[in-house]
Amino acid sequence: MKKTYIVFLLFLLIMNITAKEMQLYKNYTGEKEFSELELEEQYNSYMNSFRYIKDERGQSVKWARRMVKQYGREVLPLIDVDLEVCNFDHEYRKPYDSGMGLIAYILSALNRLELLTQKDKDYYQSIFLNKLEDYVLKFRIIDGTVRVAIKSTEFFSVLPEDFPYGSEPLKEYFEQKLGISGIVAGNLNSYWED
Repeated sequence: MKKTYIVFLLFLLIMNITAKEMQLYKNYTGEKEFSELELEEQYNSYMNSFRYIKDERGQSVKWARRMVKQYGREVLPLIDVDLEVCNFDHEYRKPYDSGMGLIAYILSALNRLELLTQKDKDYYQSIFLNKLEDYVLKFRIIDGTVRVAIKSTEFFSVLPEDFPYGSEPLKEYFEQKLGISGIVAGNLNSYWED
């Protein structure tokens, strides 16, 4: 299994070196050119165009939908590789990195087309919530990033009924779940650093 994973990563590396890539941010006319790209090229164009932009104003959603409409579930192995390194740490902190949100848009598009099984939804929900726990453990704050992580998860999966919302309930939930204290119940509507 590990050997297969390494071969897959090497394949992706070689593809990245030789692949074409488009700039999609503020690209309002590139649909035809985008549709002619291979899946890896579309995925890399998508991630690299929007990942490090502070506020891309939802432009990424249309490109995620186009990619999913064309390639469907074939995008899942690419997502899995990125999920190995993506986290919520820089959603609103410099240097900005919205990789998790971009992945959530792809999963949402797959879900809208009913291409995700319940097993898929549970699997990705588990990853997203674990990365949210990692964020809270690291920064010990309930803030806008926590809200975005929760909403990103809800794009493709229904959270458990007892999952809390609101700064204080989330603070209490994570303190109990993580076995820590001193989490700050901050502003769930906070955004990017100045």
